[in-house]
Amino acid sequence: MNILLVRRSPRFSPHSTEADSAILDSVGRNLEQMGFGVTVTDEDSLAAGSVPDGMDAVLHMTRSEEALERIDISGVPAVNGTASVRACVRGTLVRRLEGSGLIPESMVCRTVHGVPAGWHSWPCWVKRADSQASLGTGDVSLAGNADECAGIMQTFGNRGIGECVLQKHMSGRTVKFYAVKGAGIVGMDSEGTDIGLIGDIAERAAALLGLEVFGGDAVICNDGSAVAVDINDWPSFGVCRERAALAIARLVSDKLRVL
Repeated sequence: MNILLVRRSPRFSPHSTEADSAILDSVGRNLEQMGFGVTVTDEDSLAAGSVPDGMDAVLHMTRSEEALERIDISGVPAVNGTASVRACVRGTLVRRLEGSGLIPESMVCRTVHGVPAGWHSWPCWVKRADSQASLGTGDVSLAGNADECAGIMQTFGNRGIGECVLQKHMSGRTVKFYAVKGAGIVGMDSEGTDIGLIGDIAERAAALLGLEVFGGDAVICNDGSAVAVDINDWPSFGVCRERAALAIARLVSDKLRVL
């Protein structure tokens, strides 16, 4: 069976290009050792072309709509599914998880309208809503009050960013987590953290978004509870690359066995 691996375009992870390539390469080696045929391409090439004939699965890190559409057109099973990648765009993610108790108080709003009258949670984070992750300086900023928030929103508007997410700042300890469906949490950047607490949040959020390979940031609050403040499709798994690569390869192998 043949699997297409697709590297993420550098424009979607300008500071993690090498790490992104390293995790995909490691997954490919594991799949080859399992007996799969592996073909590697990059997101921009896929966007300009198509999924090659004869592929049984697409294992990809793509985020551009053009590349996601090529995967959709092919009809080939993909990890992550294209709908789940689109669901990780911040504005969509907040709307999907709103009311779940998994994220802090959040609101999606138009930058041209200024601070919504109903928003009173200070300080808060102001994040561009049209991307899965920060693409550059100023995409995420902390506002201490309404005036600061309005200024950040105006700057977004001047940059052509139509929507932003307001998210209540949560006091506590921030933990990065990495997970694969079927294997659970495969790594965290903080020792002594309750893996069960983070794992429960990660699993529930992933189920609502449809993710299978994912990571994010969670805050363990001062009262002992936890919330997710960021969730990403297919991170670089820098602190647990080899463990994650094997888990991802096993996930794909198991999926293909039942097709």
